[in-house]
Amino acid sequence: MLFTGRLSHQAPNKLCPNGTVDPPNIISDHSLIVCDFPSIPFAIQRVTQTCRPSKKMDRAEFNKALLSSPLCACSEDELRCMTSTELFDVYDATLRQIADDHAPVYTTVRRIRPLSRWFDSDCRKSRRKTRQLECRYRRTFSDANRAAWIAQVKSMHALFQQKENLHWTTCIASNAGNQKKLWRLLSNILRRDKDASTPTPLLTAEKLSQFFYRQDRCCLSRN
Repeated sequence: MLFTGRLSHQAPNKLCPNGTVDPPNIISDHSLIVCDFPSIPFAIQRVTQTCRPSKKMDRAEFNKALLSSPLCACSEDELRCMTSTELFDVYDATLRQIADDHAPVYTTVRRIRPLSRWFDSDCRKSRRKTRQLECRYRRTFSDANRAAWIAQVKSMHALFQQKENLHWTTCIASNAGNQKKLWRLLSNILRRDKDASTPTPLLTAEKLSQFFYRQDRCCLSRN
């Protein structure tokens, strides 16, 4: 960012504490201002869900607990004497207790990311294969599995880029004579149709311009 030499060297500290201002008249009569501004994140929808680690469950122990439970230990005569409501309560309580003992419930937060329009069956197959190779590598940590996973990730990204380019090229070509649809497609490509819940940035171009304008006017008034 360049600004005239009349700007005070302490001015960016009020707007951005980690900013620095080089002295003027080094290359020209402008000062170089270097600073970091917070990025504007997109609104990400998150949902909380409860899960059970069924893949990590010891199935032999689960079967042993199930055989020793009232579902299997009760005789046929005892079960016949129960009503349908009592049988359901025993079934639900027993299985829930066994599941809590061998696969406790935990809470996780999952991000909702809707799929793009160009994401088809080929993309799903490639993503599924990538996840399989990643799981295989994280189980073994072998160099061969890591190389196969990295190669598949690169191939998947190349496929995604090809599908996206083909989709938008086809859409633009098919609506060449419709300016309204072309502008709508352009908005989609530029991601202007994002959810309205996107947070408003604390620092905008207008606020930045007004800040430096006020600082410049103050410097002129002092001179």
